[in-house]
Amino acid sequence: MNRKILIILSMFLMLIHFSSQAQSLVITTSSGNQTISLVNVNTIKFSGSQMIVSGTSSNSFTISEITNMYFKSTSTGSASVTTGNIKLSVADNMLYISNASGQIAYIYRIDGALMMIRKITSDSASLSISSFSQGVYIARIGTQIFKLIKR
Repeated sequence: MNRKILIILSMFLMLIHFSSQAQSLVITTSSGNQTISLVNVNTIKFSGSQMIVSGTSSNSFTISEITNMYFKSTSTGSASVTTGNIKLSVADNMLYISNASGQIAYIYRIDGALMMIRKITSDSASLSISSFSQGVYIARIGTQIFKLIKR
């Protein structure tokens, strides 16, 4: 039981510290390392002596066999996501939006504060996010929601 609490506390502290940078969770067990992309993770839960990481696939780890866990950043400096027809890319200090003509883009800080509101007037738009601090942001474009990470 103490080991489970220690793992939960460690993961929570690591998540707070690396949430704006981490892209993978690396779990070391007696049988080796396993790297799990955080983009594919929906939940991490504990059941009996197992830690279960669920998302696009499910991974189960015996808690007593976990020797190390850490978050790893594999930043390339840019990212691209498509939801519905809208494509959103972040590179350097710019946010690029495609296929959203006529929509309104809202950018929020993770605490809910509205940072920017812009009407998209063409099929391809670019918005400067150079004034934003590093961190996690939420973009709502029309009815689509995106998570942004400013590095």
